[in-house]
Order: sequence, then structure tokens, then C-alpha cells
Amino acid sequence: MKGLLLISGGFDSPVAGYLMQHKGVEIIAVHFSYEPLTDNSPELKSKEVSKILGFKKFISINISKDCEDIARNCNHRLYFVLTKRLMLRKAEEIAKKEDCEFLITGENLAQVSSQTL
Repeated sequence: MKGLLLISGGFDSPVAGYLMQHKGVEIIAVHFSYEPLTDNSPELKSKEVSKILGFKKFISINISKDCEDIARNCNHRLYFVLTKRLMLRKAEEIAKKEDCEFLITGENLAQVSSQTL
């Protein structure tokens, strides 16, 4: 079984990947970079933690241009919803190419107990 982890520079997504990995899921991690809109420290942290946790593959995709286009053309109240949608669409494309069966995020990690994993 293989899953695509949307990994950020934060804490929740690597933990979600780690928990799924320990349930027998092969993890491919994808990071969406905003550089040069932000620095590359989240990408570097994501790459390093992917290596430490032994994820099979790490992919980084720069979406800064797409995010600029969204910001320029959208109702600003919808910016974060639209950029999240962008990342999920791109992740779905990658998952298909990598033969992943599902996407993994750390968004609801605090609500999930280890018993349900």
C-alpha cells in the first residue's frame, strides 16, 4: 500500500506520515514551495524530516506563481481555500503518477486517536 503525504515545514504532517508508515504504508512525500514569496526553510525541513523518517521519495513543487495568480484574481476571503484546493489537485496528479492509493495530510491529526489508525 502506498500513500502520498502532503508535507509542510510543520509538525502534524510528518507525524501523520510516520503513523501511516508504521501501519505498513509506503510514504512518498510532496512539499509545495512558495519560494521566493517565502524562504525555503519549510522545504529544507520537510526534506530533512522525510530523510530521517525514511520516506521512500521526496518531491518538491514550486507553486508560488500559481499562488500569485490566485491572489491577484480571487476574492481574498477565498485565498487559503483556493490554494489548498490547488495543492490537493496537484497532489492527486502526483499520486496517480506514483501509483499511490490515497493522500495523507496532518490536518486532522489532533482529532485522530492511535486506536483508529
